[in-house]
Amino acid sequence: MFQYDSEVLEVLKEFGWSADRQIDTRVYEAKCAHLGIATVDCALEFLRQYADLHFQLGRVIKNRHVYSWFGYSIELPDRAVDVEYLIDSCRVNASWVGRPVMRIGYNCGGETQLYMDTSGAVYEDCESLIYFCGASGEEVTQRYILGLDHIREITGCPP
Repeated sequence: MFQYDSEVLEVLKEFGWSADRQIDTRVYEAKCAHLGIATVDCALEFLRQYADLHFQLGRVIKNRHVYSWFGYSIELPDRAVDVEYLIDSCRVNASWVGRPVMRIGYNCGGETQLYMDTSGAVYEDCESLIYFCGASGEEVTQRYILGLDHIREITGCPP
């Protein structure tokens, strides 16, 4: 199990997380299957513990001013055009990463989307670029809560 920093654990608990938290994702998985949205096992496992946690931080943590707004979600779009966009963005991002990916949440208040690949690594897409954020959802969560630099570009714009 990932070892969170003690201050990060306090923030996680404040926002509703616990080590034994389990969200039922079966309805979400069935909707994904019905809509043709591919799922990734390790992303589903992560979402079972972190789905529906939404962080909006503006505080000092470890002597650093942290302004962060991110979260993890098992909500799917209602409109067909948005479902198509989600399927297409997963396909395009998977082609850049080299492995299947699944959307797990958002950053910057929804301006960018977070994706997890089959290895558990997390990526963020922003303005047709995809960035590596961390080797696991837990690592990314900790880095976002601590306000650490978390993005490293791995590719350029799709053609």
